[in-house]
Amino acid sequence: MDIQSLRQFAQNAKIGLSGDEEAVVFDNLSRIFSELDRVKAATCADEPLITVCDLPGVTREDEAQKFIPRDELLTNAVEERNGYFVVPKTLD
Repeated sequence: MDIQSLRQFAQNAKIGLSGDEEAVVFDNLSRIFSELDRVKAATCADEPLITVCDLPGVTREDEAQKFIPRDELLTNAVEERNGYFVVPKTLD
């Protein structure tokens, strides 16, 4: 990573960085990328796969279950349209 890439990232993210902030962020990101390079270089092909707990996987029988009909569910809806719940918009 170079300083020009950092400036482009900041501009794309609409983050204003002062000169001092830019230096600190660049230093921190450089260290992070350096550590990521070390992780990528690590080889563990000969290492056995292990887990931290000896619990077996939890499974259940695949059984058909009774479902509540849509009309009955929608009786509790504050607002309903075309058979679906209407909720407030969360994203623009």
